[in-house]
Amino acid sequence: MSVISFTSVHELSPAELCNYIEHEYYQEIKDLLHHIKTYTESLAEQNDRNERAAFLSLLFLKLEAETLQIMRNDEQVIFPIIRKNELKKTCGGTKMPVQMIQQMDLKILALLEKMRHLLNNYLPENGCSEAFDDNNNNLFKLEQKLQQAIHIKENLLLYKVKDKFNQECSGNCNV
Repeated sequence: MSVISFTSVHELSPAELCNYIEHEYYQEIKDLLHHIKTYTESLAEQNDRNERAAFLSLLFLKLEAETLQIMRNDEQVIFPIIRKNELKKTCGGTKMPVQMIQQMDLKILALLEKMRHLLNNYLPENGCSEAFDDNNNNLFKLEQKLQQAIHIKENLLLYKVKDKFNQECSGNCNV
């Protein structure tokens, strides 16, 4: 059990929130993406003439690409900037691309909504296979994890660092 489980997420510092998002969400999201992709590819191969299966496969591939891009962006750019600047006074002119982050997150949420609609809110259909039902459950878990990670990132992490970044530069910076 992690130490963070005994602490309210609201009490975490920005650097701790970065770690929390990476460890509690991003690894599981990557695992779910892998499992869903494997099933979706096999479904598309089995039902190459089924338009719904093909559309689901295309939507998932777009969701996967967008999600992996956001996580790479966070892990390689955004989170390191936050961690690096947590303990020192940051130049007020240092920019955090909040609007870009929010637009990318909205794109993922829109793709999730389309998938949920296509799969009837992930409810099992009459005569569907156990594998299809398991995949729907994984898609539901993926949606929940992505929504939670986005919520923490946008409403806690970015809120805590917004005053440190994106201000006018005073010109007295040693950055």
